[in-house]
Amino acid sequence: MPSSSRKITVLIFLFSLFVFLGVYIGVNIYQSYVSGRAYTERVSKCGQYSFDVFNVDYDGINLGFNVENTAAEEFNVLVVEVDGDTRENDLGSFGSGDISHITVENIQIEEKFFVYPAGCKRHNAKELSVR
Repeated sequence: MPSSSRKITVLIFLFSLFVFLGVYIGVNIYQSYVSGRAYTERVSKCGQYSFDVFNVDYDGINLGFNVENTAAEEFNVLVVEVDGDTRENDLGSFGSGDISHITVENIQIEEKFFVYPAGCKRHNAKELSVR
């Protein structure tokens, strides 16, 4: 039969293990919550942007098009991406109903390019063609 000091040592060890596991699980749950919330906020913010692209013109070197903000949410930077080459265009204060002409110089486009507000490539990109 084990002595009482050995029982106390085992109980302290088990209690410490229980506390450690509780803290470890708690930290992981908190990190999952924070990362999920950040992702949700980013997705919902990107979903508030709405824009139309029209009058696309490409002369083999320079790309030009008009963009109209069709939502109430204002955005400042519009990204044009072609085969991994990204060009950011500062629109200033681009509010609802505003129309702006975008020109991207010295860009090679085979057929398609993407246009999206900064940070919203996965959630609000428009795929356009120059043909």
